[in-house]
Amino acid sequence: MQHETQVQETAEEPHRFMTVPEAAKKLRVAPITVYRAVRSGEMPGVRIGRTYRVPRAFIDRIVQDAEGGMSVVVEDYAAAFCAS
Repeated sequence: MQHETQVQETAEEPHRFMTVPEAAKKLRVAPITVYRAVRSGEMPGVRIGRTYRVPRAFIDRIVQDAEGGMSVVVEDYAAAFCAS
């Protein structure tokens, strides 16, 4: 019962990390594209066991700037994101 309460509480607030398929869907690219970008260092990511997670703040920033009409180069964003 206690576990269910914790899941409900966190369900309202977005996780700080996205799965690769979630990030790919938001960017409208194939998951393999995100996997390759994370593995090559083009995009920040965290490897946990055999899975990867991508910071939600990074993906949200790319989408926000692109929707605002900016030209987005992921490598440039990754360098700035990792420096902050």
